[in-house]
Amino acid sequence: PISQPPISRRSLFALRRTLPVDPTAPDHERLYQANQLLGLPTQLHGLEATGCIACGVCTKVCPESALWLHYDGDGDEGAVTLYHDRTHCAGHTVCVDVCPYDALSSVAERRDATHVVPLVTGTLTTCKKCHTRFIASAPADTLCPTCQRQQQDPFGSWFPS
Repeated sequence: PISQPPISRRSLFALRRTLPVDPTAPDHERLYQANQLLGLPTQLHGLEATGCIACGVCTKVCPESALWLHYDGDGDEGAVTLYHDRTHCAGHTVCVDVCPYDALSSVAERRDATHVVPLVTGTLTTCKKCHTRFIASAPADTLCPTCQRQQQDPFGSWFPS
């Protein structure tokens, strides 16, 4: 039990003239103010993407739906961006654990005005062998990383880490 709550009941129920959290502020700023007022951590969870091919596995397993892919253009070609909403992210790092290409990593970030961050942007390419859409690391790449690995070692097996 808390012997002395971090905020008075009058403040909590807005019974005083000034509100402890600015209701007109953007979401990320209100979240920061509320966390600071309640004595909770004010850092937002951050992710970094290096070598991401936009397979979408992380977006499917995120329990908070804090990751999503946005497609520009139509058909098999076009740009894709992986976005991360840091205000919705609870820091479970399930997305980091399940990434089959070890492209995501968790980073500690300080509070700033940007709560939706583009992690990776690239042009989609269709794999010539399995027809999977992916972000090519070089313009000459016509095979996805999985098919490239199979071509280099056709009898080997590969399991995502």
